[in-house]
Amino acid sequence: MKKLLLLFLSGFLSLVFANIGKISVSKGDVTVIRNNTNLQASNNFILEKSDQIKTGVDGKAQLIFTDNTLITIGAKSLLNV
Repeated sequence: MKKLLLLFLSGFLSLVFANIGKISVSKGDVTVIRNNTNLQASNNFILEKSDQIKTGVDGKAQLIFTDNTLITIGAKSLLNV
């Protein structure tokens, strides 16, 4: 029973701490690259450790991290989180 509880808690904690922030505002072409998969970003998109945020020629995004750091990226950018 203790092993099952430990396994559950470790899985739960890894999910809780995977969220490092979010894209609060997304305009134009904004993509999140996660585990070699391109995901179309939108407002309130949850960011995880090791994500990359890529903007196209008309793209821009504002990111808010869990420590309240605010980053704005413009067109044709690539940000490694």
